[in-house]
Amino acid sequence: MKNDVFAFIIFAGVLLIGLWYVYANYYGEIYDWLGVRVNHTIFIDEVVFSVTVADEPTEWRQGLSGVRSLSDQTGKLFIFDTPDRYGIWMKDMLFPIDILWIDDERIIIHIEENISPDTYPKTFSSPTPARFVLEVPAFTVESFKITPGQKLTLPAELVPDDLQNI
Repeated sequence: MKNDVFAFIIFAGVLLIGLWYVYANYYGEIYDWLGVRVNHTIFIDEVVFSVTVADEPTEWRQGLSGVRSLSDQTGKLFIFDTPDRYGIWMKDMLFPIDILWIDDERIIIHIEENISPDTYPKTFSSPTPARFVLEVPAFTVESFKITPGQKLTLPAELVPDDLQNI
């Protein structure tokens, strides 16, 4: 009987360590597979937002397409590999949004407000290269008086490696 209990404890310990290892190394893929997105807290000056992140080409293309709505002070943050004039369109969008383009130094460089799904296939972009794009519910920019020149603050895990010292 003692051997059975000991074997069970060893088995349970190995199983827990294995599950912890898989989760620690693959939690993003697990959440994607489950259809759950991890929320991150970001700031524009003192205004707080809870965002999901799009940091891969498939996520960039999907964006908020098909999402039914966003709550106040939530959004989708696109993190690109290099600065460019990234175009955003309203394909399969179900509600209007505000779009903010942000440079390497995490300064807002361009804003488009209250973009309707009816604008598809028109593309909106920044006149200068951006590294990040933030999509938030329409009228967020107006409500919080967000303007170009304000700074975006990200948690360290979201800052691309080449921008860690900026």
